Amino acid sequence: MVKESFVLSLVIIVACGKDHTLLLTTGGVWTCSWGHVSPLGLGDEADKLVLTLVRPEWFEEDTIVMVTTGMCNSETLGTDGRVWTWGWRFSRCMSHNDEEDRLVPTHLGGAMARVAEVLVRAGVSNKLTVTIDGVLWVWDSGGG
Repeated sequence: MVKESFVLSLVIIVACGKDHTLLLTTGGVWTCSWGHVSPLGLGDEADKLVLTLVRPEWFEEDTIVMVTTGMCNSETLGTDGRVWTWGWRFSRCMSHNDEEDRLVPTHLGGAMARVAEVLVRAGVSNKLTVTIDGVLWVWDSGGG
């Protein structure tokens, strides 16, 4: 069995959360950390102490062009302006308008599903998005 590797891929963006790392390469989105501390987008809570590829099919054929991390959540932006997030519900900044944990990349629905975004940024307890129309959206968990 050939192990997936990013050796021949070019690194485009590196994002570091509180306890996890996310890389965007020409070969896909890669993640590593302790899965019980921060969901890695791999479908479980297993620790991955080496970079592991996030399954491309979870992005529904979308090409990811930007990655960012918050304290216990991650976010990606696709070429068509769609946003995908995953993480722990207590971070409350994933913008899904619910309190569910997300162990795999989940498309951002609701009002934001109809907005083409061009920039995403996540902080410890907040999220910032710029739309293709130049509108700035900011969310905060209200916790601090």
